[in-house]
Amino acid sequence: GRGARLGEPHQQPDGELIEDPVWRWSSAPDRYLDTALRLELTSSPVLRLVDVASAPAVAATLLVWHLETGSGTRLVGAVEFQLTRTDHVVQTQVVQASEAVSADLPGDLAAAAGRLLRRLALEGLMRVASER
Repeated sequence: GRGARLGEPHQQPDGELIEDPVWRWSSAPDRYLDTALRLELTSSPVLRLVDVASAPAVAATLLVWHLETGSGTRLVGAVEFQLTRTDHVVQTQVVQASEAVSADLPGDLAAAAGRLLRRLALEGLMRVASER
């Protein structure tokens, strides 16, 4: 395969999202949300990213990102998607999900985080697409 350019998002086989060799999950999960959204948009046959005033605008905000323990350790995330339609009507959706992670941290935390953010991004974008 071709090598990735600096700043180009891609996903490793284990699920981890990376943009360059110094990318680290613990630093800024909201930046990983941007990566997950771009990956989902580039692979979507329904949606595409444009920068024109005549298109609906979508904003995504990471609301929740933490580990929960109980009957196992889970990474929990919630993202708010705000769609501003061209008629200026604003619709908001909150998507929540969780992913099991190894109890022996950091274990598979980076891979679980990648899978979780991709799932949150996909579900949120599909909900937004159905609202258009």
